[in-house]
Amino acid sequence: MTEAGTTAPVYAHLRGTTLTQRILAALLQHRMATTGQLHQLLLPGGSVVELRRRADTMRAQHLVDCTDTRRRPAWFLTRDGLDLARSLPDLPACDSREPITELADATRQQEHVLDVLRTGLPFIEHRRSDFPGQLLAWDPQVAHSYRESGTGEERMLVPDARLRRAVRSGHGLHFVDAFVEIVPPATTVRELASRVEAYARFHGGPPAGGRAARVTTQDWRRWYPRFPHLLLVTHRPCVRLLAGLRAMVESDQRLSALVGQVPVGCASLPDLEAHGAGATVWTALGQDDRRRVWTALRPQADPAPKLRPLGLLFDGLPLGR
Repeated sequence: MTEAGTTAPVYAHLRGTTLTQRILAALLQHRMATTGQLHQLLLPGGSVVELRRRADTMRAQHLVDCTDTRRRPAWFLTRDGLDLARSLPDLPACDSREPITELADATRQQEHVLDVLRTGLPFIEHRRSDFPGQLLAWDPQVAHSYRESGTGEERMLVPDARLRRAVRSGHGLHFVDAFVEIVPPATTVRELASRVEAYARFHGGPPAGGRAARVTTQDWRRWYPRFPHLLLVTHRPCVRLLAGLRAMVESDQRLSALVGQVPVGCASLPDLEAHGAGATVWTALGQDDRRRVWTALRPQADPAPKLRPLGLLFDGLPLGR
């Protein structure tokens, strides 16, 4: 996991690095990737054959290994590869607290880990086409340690990924954050609501049951000037999940408080891949069913966004990829 106050550098564009080093850095951050995903990250427009040969060479050197899943084999670091990746200069923020270095762990976690990267790739591609500079960061497993409002209990929030994006508006460029959650295909409405409630706790909403808060905290302000959007990515159309989640929001004080103040949206991964990260594929939990771009999502109680000027981007929050 990456610490919440850091972002990973743009390893795919670091000058003076070899393809081997970039593969190591990519697997250090994303934990696993298919050959096709590494090609999109590191050599867009280049030769996938070159990348595959380099990965095969690294496997022979015991720096990486590959799952034997026929449908979607994926690369991951070995322990030797992990040590070498961690020794690379200028890459401390890439480091993961939960690296995958064993075949059994890789096989067990492969589907979800690859889906997280699969979700991130359209955002990375959108950045390449929309902005030539480093105006997007996609960081998996960003750890946020905080005290829960109401109880003061120590908790940890680890979204599947954190997205940081510079967006254009009538006033120039602005900075928007988002937490991204990949919803597994078999997830029920209740399970999804439980996951959304974890963000409500982090936001500092009222405790369940309307109990008076003994401790009021908004620890998220240590990292963000405005609470990030929450983006839910499903594997199939999210109409039913949204309808069920909206019904639960109406009867849950903490969820209602979150949706009333934070933009929460849902999109399907096939739509995201087919139309791109900048397309109108997102449906807001707190709005009507009209599809929007994710940066245009609004909470129920806030018709207009309060964006952070780009000039403040580098005030302790460096951008990554």
